[in-house]
Amino acid sequence: MKFFKTMIFSTVVFFLLCANAFSDTTIYRAKTELNWNSSVNISSSKFSGISSGSKLNISVTKTKNEYQNIKIYSPTQSGWKELNSGAISNASYSGAIVPRFSTQTVTVTYELTADDAENLAKFGLIIHGYGAQLNYISISSADSKSQNYAETEIFSGSKDLTSWSQNIIIPAAKLSAAHSGGKVCVTLKKSQTATKYQNLKMYAAKSSGWQELTGGKYENAIYSSAIVPNFASPEITLSYALTSENANDIKENGLVLQGYGIVITKVTLNGSPSVHAEVPATAPLPEQTTGSIKTTEQAKTGTKSTPSVASGTPFQTHGKLHVTGAYLMDENNNKVQLYGLSTHGINFGNDFSNFVNESAFRTLRDDWNTNCIRLVLYPGDYNGYCNGGNKSQLKKIIENGIEYATKLGMYVIVDWHVHNFNPNNQWKNDAKVFLSEISRKYAKYDNVLYEICNEPTSSSWASSLKPYAQEIIPAIRANAPDSVIIVGTNTWSQDIEEPLSNPLPFKNVMYTFHFYANTHTDSYRNRVQNCIERGLPVFVTEFGTCDASGNGGFNPSESKKWFDLCEKYNISHMNWSLSRKNETASVIQSWCTKTSDWSEQDLSESGKLVREHFKTLRK
Repeated sequence: MKFFKTMIFSTVVFFLLCANAFSDTTIYRAKTELNWNSSVNISSSKFSGISSGSKLNISVTKTKNEYQNIKIYSPTQSGWKELNSGAISNASYSGAIVPRFSTQTVTVTYELTADDAENLAKFGLIIHGYGAQLNYISISSADSKSQNYAETEIFSGSKDLTSWSQNIIIPAAKLSAAHSGGKVCVTLKKSQTATKYQNLKMYAAKSSGWQELTGGKYENAIYSSAIVPNFASPEITLSYALTSENANDIKENGLVLQGYGIVITKVTLNGSPSVHAEVPATAPLPEQTTGSIKTTEQAKTGTKSTPSVASGTPFQTHGKLHVTGAYLMDENNNKVQLYGLSTHGINFGNDFSNFVNESAFRTLRDDWNTNCIRLVLYPGDYNGYCNGGNKSQLKKIIENGIEYATKLGMYVIVDWHVHNFNPNNQWKNDAKVFLSEISRKYAKYDNVLYEICNEPTSSSWASSLKPYAQEIIPAIRANAPDSVIIVGTNTWSQDIEEPLSNPLPFKNVMYTFHFYANTHTDSYRNRVQNCIERGLPVFVTEFGTCDASGNGGFNPSESKKWFDLCEKYNISHMNWSLSRKNETASVIQSWCTKTSDWSEQDLSESGKLVREHFKTLRK
């Protein structure tokens, strides 16, 4: 009997050890349609024995063409903590995990960090998403091979990078041990020759063009358009953890290191970084290989130099804008009307942010005859800037959009897209910080306008919106004192009359009104007309040709009545939206995968009508 008990105990221990080893253990199996309103919850007991390097294998099937996203969290005591710092295979990360559907069903792999493993073992896992069916989740153990890779020196010397034209090229033959989770460690110090700032970039040396290594985790550095080392001591070692895609690319093509203001003395593969300290919250951006050279002061403040102006463009024609009475005026004191497309929320994933590209803006300028683009960033809603989104990535998309518009000589509106809440009560400090950072960086870009609250609700003008604006506007004006700032009005920017008797005490301020043609008809047009005739500067930062919901009720005749009013009173107006979302308001057909150079057949009925209208206006 004693022998039998011992045998049972040994067997149980064996199976427990096997379970904890996670050679490949399925922890969830059920076909579950992912959506943002519900979630799959897996208890912490399923994660006993996991460690840094263990992998979550998530099988998903594509079910919607609109977009496909996955988000994974651990429900810690301080709130849901997103798992997004580990290496990802068969997917990219853009505010959410975006699976690469080379086939209808794929398996996405996420490699746990030490924090991830600790949180899952204590609190369990939550997963939700959109556009895909979850099939199963399994855990595989940390790759023993990757843990046992020997550190290999792949460069030694003293390379002083004093311009972006210099580089170190490491051949593929030295990189055969590269693997997912492996680290490229760079030992470096500050250059004594090039001293304005210190930046580094790493690329796979593809014959079709160098491809920057992104998606991995940094130690002893942050990423802000380039790798910014944290020089806690005169010489440091920073590291970059390779993703599976990074590793394959450099094994096949080799590695390039490029930078400015640094001396690289050693590069190793699969080594460890030196002990690191806290990295400053802000860091200078890299010098570009073309364009103006930044002064020392610009490098310190992060303010970009005054951009050159392309001839024959809207901005070259009209220059810096200001507000006089009810009208937006150009630098020659002529009335000017801005018009163009509003993006959809860039925070909703690649299907929406992919339209922020230079070619798309060029198409809108040249084929649609537009002079302005509106960049939409939700603080709330799914993956919003203050609601779980990756702030640095979202900010980078906004910055890219500003640069594309500026290069093309277009005006650009940075929209803090308050949607259905009172901004004086929620995320006000975040708004102040974000708009302050952007206005500081682009203080010398006279083509940038700021929209500080898109569609507030339950927000009295006197007690909420005006006090909010009186805090936010000075944060922008501290950097860009003459910028045009657009302020939303209550009830989804419908209550346009409220500021008439209680305007803001600032120059160059305009007030927002939004219309959707099938919902807002004659009575709303009369209200707008009355406000303008009484001297209120009105900017329609969003309009639709359909119902206010954005879907259904396409109404060309009511749209044209609004177009006529905008023409009569020189009202600037931006159309919602530059997207292929399957709704009436989108200007691109939902089946169209192009992100620029659209043909007539690529456009929705709304897109055709809006393009036709814009082509009648004067840039």
